[in-house]
Amino acid sequence: MLIKKFKTKYHKYIFQFSYSPAILEKVKIIQSKQPEAWRDLSFYKDEVMVGWVFSSYAVYTELVGEFEPVVDPDVEKEMEGVLKEKIEREEAEENLETIKKATLNSNLEVETRLPLFPFQKEAVDFVDKVGGKALIADDMGMGKTIEAIGYAVYKEYSRVLVICPASVKENWKREIKKFSGIEANLIQPHSTIKVGDIQKLDGQGWEIVGYSNLESYWKYFKDQKYDLIIIDEAHYIKNRKAVRSRKVMLMLKSRTNDAIFLTGTPILNKPSEIYNIFNYIRPMNFWGSDGFAMRYCGLKQDSFGRWDYTGATNLDELKDRMSFMIKRDKKNYLEQLPDKTINIVETSMADWSDYNDILDDFREWLKKNNLNEAATYAEALTKASYLKQAVVNNKKVEKYLDEFLNNGQKMIVFSQYRTVIDNLHKRYEDRSVKLTGLTPTGERQALVDKFQTDRSCRVFFSTIKAGGVGLTLTEADCVVFTDLSWTPADHAQAEDRAWRIGQKNNVNVYYLITPDTIEEKIWKMLKRKETMINQILEGKAKVRKVHVKTLLKNL
Repeated sequence: MLIKKFKTKYHKYIFQFSYSPAILEKVKIIQSKQPEAWRDLSFYKDEVMVGWVFSSYAVYTELVGEFEPVVDPDVEKEMEGVLKEKIEREEAEENLETIKKATLNSNLEVETRLPLFPFQKEAVDFVDKVGGKALIADDMGMGKTIEAIGYAVYKEYSRVLVICPASVKENWKREIKKFSGIEANLIQPHSTIKVGDIQKLDGQGWEIVGYSNLESYWKYFKDQKYDLIIIDEAHYIKNRKAVRSRKVMLMLKSRTNDAIFLTGTPILNKPSEIYNIFNYIRPMNFWGSDGFAMRYCGLKQDSFGRWDYTGATNLDELKDRMSFMIKRDKKNYLEQLPDKTINIVETSMADWSDYNDILDDFREWLKKNNLNEAATYAEALTKASYLKQAVVNNKKVEKYLDEFLNNGQKMIVFSQYRTVIDNLHKRYEDRSVKLTGLTPTGERQALVDKFQTDRSCRVFFSTIKAGGVGLTLTEADCVVFTDLSWTPADHAQAEDRAWRIGQKNNVNVYYLITPDTIEEKIWKMLKRKETMINQILEGKAKVRKVHVKTLLKNL
């Protein structure tokens, strides 16, 4: 009897033995305890040797205890590592449990140039108490950037790396200078440091790099060591298979001691999106009978034999184990933040003919196609986007913008579509600025500064993706959405460009929605998604899934 490596898509090892009904019976008893950790028996051509593949450490210990097989040295070494990690994880979990009962220090001495609010000091104290590996998931606008900088200053770290979206690199540089006095090194292709000239980097101080540039400078980063790595907008690494996620996780596991993840939306749609963060702080296999997917994502096989891990299970337990996360609701700190009011404005379309024609064609297409196929579903989303654009292109948006401007308000106007932003900006060009995905990174902060300081600049036009995160636009007390994204987190983050620390006025958010169109259906879906996500974060045991497919099928 032998245990050796035997790689499959979901398993790592094989228990190999001579054919024996008695052994098979004992193995089946072990299998029955953890059925998801096994697959069917695999017979060799001579039908003398039989193998059963698995990946679970628990299965390994059962097999060793029952049969005392010969174990391949490589497997034995791996299992010793798994046991060590298991012991360390259990010890870490015991330590983290004490944090729940601890009183966080709101009077912590943090020597930043500008004082932190008491709740921000509590976040610094929390990160320190959980051992320097934490997720800060405070509501947008509470100063997660400042809390991370504050922790680095508190610990007197000299080597810090910030990994963030390209659109907020300049903002990070400014905030680091403002709160710590440190001039961070901004690493990007258009800076003085070129991709082919990385030897000029001195490997000292604080550095900032965008997600998109991390791979370009990999030759440099893979040889560096940091006291702290800060992952801003950490939902960018929600896809554990993406190259971006893998590069970031490799940096965290090999190039730093401490790591802080920042995101106001730790779970955009489903628990699997938190796995990378969870696994870094509390190592846990994704697959296997005791893996993350089975435990928290409702792992199951569909009728085609494909694994589905988009569910949500054991949420109370997941929330309990995420005691490395600090998440505060902004409404509990309203003495430092003004109110925000959400307003739904029913709009009309100048012409319904385009919309109706596209809708009729789309309905005919839906009758003939199966949305459960990935390629077909992607095509359906594209067709739905045409439908959404038909609505916004025929709206009388300018009527409402003129009204807001006549009331003396400064405002931010968001759209999913660059063409919408381009057209609106042309109408108000003499009193506005425009930010889209085509805006050079180096010019973005100048647009923010102009809006924040120039009284004649009344409107900040932006696509949701380009300007929905990382920017501070507190001179605006009005936020307008001309159309809707598919994800509630996109809107929440965009709203909070105005509703954040530094805002002195009540912020009014206006959603321009045309009744009896796809927009009305999307809005209802977004509200249901918000409810689902809140239930997940609150650890509710049963959560009703919400999917775009349902909306499309009901068109």
